[in-house]
Amino acid sequence: MPDSLAALDHLRQQRWYAGQIAGIEPLASRAPTYAVPDPPLPEPLASLIKRTGIPELYSHQVALLGHARAGRDVIITTGTASGKTLAFNLPVFETMLSSRTATALYLYPMKAVTQDQLKVLKQFEQGLELELHPAVYDGDTPADKRPRVRRLSRIVLSNPYELHQILPYHFQWAPFYRNLRYCIIDEAHQYRGVFGSNVAQLIRRFRRICRYHGSDPQFFLASASIANPLELAGNLVGKKFEHVGDDGAPRGRGWLVFWNPLAQRDCPRTGTVPKTPDLSIHVQTQHLVTHFAKAGLQTVCFVPSRRLAELISRWVKEHTPELAVSPYRAGYVPEDRRAIEAGLSSGALRGVVSTEALELGIDVGGLDCIIIAGFPGTFASFWQQAGRAGRKLQDSLVVFVGYADALNQHLLRNPALILERGFEAAVVDLANPYIIKGHLTCAASELPLRAEEVTEAQAPLVKALEDELTLRRTPSGWIYAGRARPQEEVALEAIEESAIEVVADGRVIETMDRTRACREAYPGAVLLHQGETFLVKSLDLEQQRAEVERKDVDFHTQVIQREEMRLLECRSQRTLSPGCTLSLGRLEVTATYTGYRVKKYDQLLATHPLDLPPIKFPTVGIWLQFAGETALELQEQCSDFTGGLHAAEHALIALAPLVAMCDPRDIGGGSYRWFPDARLPTILIYDGYKYGIGISEKLYSEFDRLSRVARDLVVQCGCEEGCPACVLSPRCGDANEPIDKQAAVAILSRLQPA
Repeated sequence: MPDSLAALDHLRQQRWYAGQIAGIEPLASRAPTYAVPDPPLPEPLASLIKRTGIPELYSHQVALLGHARAGRDVIITTGTASGKTLAFNLPVFETMLSSRTATALYLYPMKAVTQDQLKVLKQFEQGLELELHPAVYDGDTPADKRPRVRRLSRIVLSNPYELHQILPYHFQWAPFYRNLRYCIIDEAHQYRGVFGSNVAQLIRRFRRICRYHGSDPQFFLASASIANPLELAGNLVGKKFEHVGDDGAPRGRGWLVFWNPLAQRDCPRTGTVPKTPDLSIHVQTQHLVTHFAKAGLQTVCFVPSRRLAELISRWVKEHTPELAVSPYRAGYVPEDRRAIEAGLSSGALRGVVSTEALELGIDVGGLDCIIIAGFPGTFASFWQQAGRAGRKLQDSLVVFVGYADALNQHLLRNPALILERGFEAAVVDLANPYIIKGHLTCAASELPLRAEEVTEAQAPLVKALEDELTLRRTPSGWIYAGRARPQEEVALEAIEESAIEVVADGRVIETMDRTRACREAYPGAVLLHQGETFLVKSLDLEQQRAEVERKDVDFHTQVIQREEMRLLECRSQRTLSPGCTLSLGRLEVTATYTGYRVKKYDQLLATHPLDLPPIKFPTVGIWLQFAGETALELQEQCSDFTGGLHAAEHALIALAPLVAMCDPRDIGGGSYRWFPDARLPTILIYDGYKYGIGISEKLYSEFDRLSRVARDLVVQCGCEEGCPACVLSPRCGDANEPIDKQAAVAILSRLQPA
C-alpha cells in the first residue's frame, strides 16, 4: 500500500515547492457501525447481499429500511461511498419480491450516473430471478425502444428534463403510474436555485399525475451533507420527510492538505510577477497530479472546466509519458466514459483529471489521493469530491488548491470553516410567480386544472393566464389553450417565459433568460457551457437567439454593468447593532450594460462598448443601513466612506456562498453613501432573477454569520489596500473604484453585536 505521508514529505523536497502548504489537518478515521433489520430481509434478498461481498448492513441502511417499511418518506445524507444506493434499493427490492406489479422511478441529474446505476439494478434483478426489465428512459432512448420500456419496465431510470417532457403523455404510462410505489431522487443537493425551484414545481406536477392514476409513491432522496435536509426535501417534494444522517460506514485515516498557490507571491493587486518561477496555479496542479501518481497514489484531480481537464492531463502526459493519466468530463461518448471508469476501478489508470462529472455517484473503486483545484462552490460538493478518497479503511490524502479569489483564500486562512463542515442551506423558492406561472400552463396541458387545486396565491396567476388566452375555463377545469407545447417553453434552468436560445452550428445548446443573456451572451463574450468555451457572434433579443461558435481561447470577458435600485416593500427588519438595521423586501433593479472587458487572468487586454437595452426587473433583496450617530461616526472615522461601503459590499457578496448554496453570479448588489429611497448610507444585495429565488431570505436569516466571516476575510488578508483575495471583485461594473479596505473593516465591525 502506498505511503501517503511519505509522498507528502517528499513533496516538500521538490524543486518547484515554495512553501505552498498552508496547513495539514488530520481527517479522523471511523469504525463501521452495523445493524440488523427487524424483521429480517427476505431470504433471497439477504442471500444476494451476502453473495455480493456485504456481510453486514450499516446502521444508516437499516434506519432507512425501517422508515420505508413504516411508509415514511426519507432523505439520507451520509458520505460519499457510504452505501446510499443500497440503502434505498433494499425497500424497493423487498417490495418487488412480494409484488408482481409494483413499479419504481429513479431520477438522476446526469446521464452518466443513470447508466452506472442501471448496472446495479440489473444485478439485483438477475440475482433475485425477477423480471423487472429495468431501463433508462431519457433523450437518448431510441424511439423504437420506448414503447417496450413503457409496457414492460417496472423500474425506470430517468432525469428531470425527460420527466418534464413526457408528463403530458402519462396515459401511455398508465399501468406504471397506477402501480408506482417508489420515487428515488439522487444527488438532491443539486436541485437548488432556479433549477431546484423549477424541479420542485415539476415534482408537484408529477405527484398530481400519480394521484390521477391512483398512486401516492414514497420518496427516497439521497444527498451530500447540507444544512437543511428536511427543508430541502419538503420543498422539493411537498411532503413531510424523515432524515437519516448518522453515517455507519467506515473511514480510513486521512489528511487534508491546504495548498496556497500564491505562496511567495506579492500582493495580487500590485501586479508583480511571482518571486519563484513556474508558479502558475494550473501548472502547480499538474505537478501535484504527477507527483502523487508517481508516488503510487491513485489520484483524481477535480477541476472547474472541461478545458482544464483536458489541458492538465495533457501536460502530465507530456512531462511524464509513462504515467497512465486521462481526462474525464461530460460530453464523452458512453464507451469512453465506461473505459475510464473501468481503468480507475482496476487500477490501470493512475490518475484522472475530471470535471465535477466524477463527483456524483459513479463507482470507481477506492482512491488514494483527491486534488480539489479551486473551491467547487459549496461544502456539499467539496466533501462529495473529498469523499472519493479513503474508501473503507485505507489511508488517503485530500489536497485543496485554493484559487486567487476572496472565497478560496479565506478558506485557506480559516480551515475550520471546511473542517467543521458548517454546511450551506440548499435554497429552493416556492413563491416565484414566473416559475409557478409556467408550470401552471404545463399542468393544465397534462390534466384539466380544477378550481380546488389552485391555491390562493396561484389564483391571480391563473386569472392572468386566462386573460392572455393561454388557459381556457371549461366545466372540467382550466385547460391549456396555447399553440406551442408549454413544456418546450418552460426551461428548468430559467425563469422568464421568453428564454433566449443559444445556438451553435444550428443546434440549441442551452437556453437562458433575457437578463442572463445580457450578462453572459452579448456579442463578443466568451461563454462557458459545460466546461467548453464559445465565442458569441450575435445576440438578437427580439428573435430570442444568440449565435455562438466553439473556440478555445486563453482569455475571458466580463460585462460592465450599471445598476439602479428602487425599494418597493419592506417585509421584515431587525436591528443588528445601534444605528445599523437590516431589511428584507422587494425592490426593482434597472441594469444597464455599457460595455465589456477582455482579460487574461487579471490582465486587462481591451475594453469594448455594448449597445443593449436596459433590463428592469422586480426581485427580492436585503439592505443594510446606517443611521444617526453611527453613520456620522463612520463618516468621520473612514478616510473614504464611499469606498468602504463598496468594499464591504464586495466582501459580503463574495462570501454569500458560505451560507446559501449559490454562485456569486446569482446575486447582485450596490452601495450608496446616500441612497435616495432611504436618505441613508446603504448597502444592497439582491437575487439576480425576477421575483427572486430565495437567496436573499437565506442571507437575511444568516446575516450575523455572513457579516462575521466577511469582516474576518478583510481583516485577515495581508494586503495593504485591498486585493482579489479580499475586496476586489472581477465582476465589479465600476472597475473596483472607489475601494477602501480599512474603511470596510470599520463598517463590517460595526455590524457585530457589542
